[in-house]
Amino acid sequence: MADRDLNRELNPWMYDSSGNLTPEALKQFPDLAGTPAPITTGGSATAPAGASGQQLVVHPDALRTAGQNASRLGSKTTADCQNPAGNAMFRSAT
Repeated sequence: MADRDLNRELNPWMYDSSGNLTPEALKQFPDLAGTPAPITTGGSATAPAGASGQQLVVHPDALRTAGQNASRLGSKTTADCQNPAGNAMFRSAT
Protein backbone atom coordinates (compact mmCIF):
# COMPACT_ATOMS: atom_id res chain seq x y z
CA MET A 1 0.00 0.00 0.00
CA ALA A 2 1.41 3.34 -1.00
CA ASP A 3 1.61 6.25 1.45
CA ARG A 4 -1.20 8.07 -0.30
CA ASP A 5 -3.42 4.96 -0.24
CA LEU A 6 -2.80 4.56 3.49
CA ASN A 7 -3.50 8.24 4.03
CA ARG A 8 -6.83 7.86 2.19
CA GLU A 9 -7.75 4.98 4.49
CA LEU A 10 -6.79 6.84 7.66
CA ASN A 11 -8.05 10.29 6.66
CA PRO A 12 -10.98 9.91 4.24
CA TRP A 13 -12.14 13.47 4.95
CA MET A 14 -9.05 14.78 3.15
CA TYR A 15 -10.08 13.34 -0.25
CA ASP A 16 -13.01 13.93 -2.55
CA SER A 17 -14.89 11.19 -4.43
CA SER A 18 -12.33 11.21 -7.27
CA GLY A 19 -9.41 10.70 -4.85
CA ASN A 20 -8.03 14.25 -4.98
CA LEU A 21 -7.19 16.33 -1.94
CA THR A 22 -9.99 18.64 -0.84
CA PRO A 23 -9.33 22.41 -0.69
CA GLU A 24 -9.52 22.24 3.13
CA ALA A 25 -6.87 19.50 3.21
CA LEU A 26 -4.61 21.47 0.86
CA LYS A 27 -4.83 24.49 3.17
CA GLN A 28 -4.08 22.42 6.25
CA PHE A 29 -1.39 20.23 4.65
CA PRO A 30 0.20 22.13 1.73
CA ASP A 31 3.14 19.71 1.61
CA LEU A 32 0.81 16.92 0.41
CA ALA A 33 -0.04 18.83 -2.75
CA GLY A 34 3.36 18.51 -4.38
CA THR A 35 5.35 15.55 -5.53
CA PRO A 36 8.57 15.13 -3.57
CA ALA A 37 11.83 15.47 -5.46
CA PRO A 38 13.45 12.18 -6.44
CA ILE A 39 16.11 10.84 -4.12
CA THR A 40 19.34 9.89 -5.78
CA THR A 41 21.61 7.22 -4.39
CA GLY A 42 25.38 7.06 -4.40
CA GLY A 43 27.34 6.12 -7.48
CA SER A 44 26.69 9.10 -9.70
CA ALA A 45 28.07 12.60 -9.26
CA THR A 46 25.18 14.17 -11.15
CA ALA A 47 21.58 14.29 -10.01
CA PRO A 48 18.78 13.30 -12.39
CA ALA A 49 17.07 16.03 -14.38
CA GLY A 50 14.63 17.94 -12.20
CA ALA A 51 16.19 16.80 -8.91
CA SER A 52 17.21 19.41 -6.43
CA GLY A 53 18.94 19.43 -3.07
CA GLN A 54 21.73 17.25 -1.83
CA GLN A 55 22.55 13.82 -3.12
CA LEU A 56 21.78 10.90 -0.81
CA VAL A 57 24.81 8.65 -0.51
CA VAL A 58 24.19 5.13 0.71
CA HIS A 59 27.13 3.21 2.14
CA PRO A 60 26.48 -0.51 1.56
CA ASP A 61 28.29 -1.63 4.73
CA ALA A 62 26.29 0.77 6.92
CA LEU A 63 23.05 -0.32 5.25
CA ARG A 64 23.96 -4.00 5.70
CA THR A 65 24.80 -3.44 9.39
CA ALA A 66 21.53 -1.59 9.96
CA GLY A 67 19.62 -4.46 8.35
CA GLN A 68 21.39 -7.04 10.50
CA ASN A 69 20.72 -4.99 13.65
CA ALA A 70 17.03 -4.69 12.75
CA SER A 71 16.84 -8.43 12.13
CA ARG A 72 18.46 -9.19 15.50
CA LEU A 73 16.12 -6.78 17.26
CA GLY A 74 13.11 -8.40 15.59
CA SER A 75 14.26 -11.88 16.63
CA LYS A 76 14.88 -10.73 20.21
CA THR A 77 11.47 -9.05 20.38
CA THR A 78 9.78 -12.19 19.09
CA ALA A 79 11.61 -14.36 21.63
CA ASP A 80 10.85 -11.98 24.49
CA CYS A 81 7.18 -11.84 23.61
CA GLN A 82 6.94 -15.64 23.64
CA ASN A 83 8.18 -15.88 27.25
CA PRO A 84 5.54 -15.41 29.91
CA ALA A 85 6.22 -12.65 32.41
CA GLY A 86 6.03 -14.98 35.39
CA ASN A 87 5.41 -14.26 39.05
CA ALA A 88 8.69 -12.40 39.63
CA MET A 89 7.85 -9.87 36.92
CA PHE A 90 4.30 -9.49 38.26
CA ARG A 91 5.56 -8.91 41.80
CA SER A 92 8.04 -6.28 40.69
CA ALA A 93 5.38 -4.52 38.61
CA THR A 94 2.97 -4.37 41.53
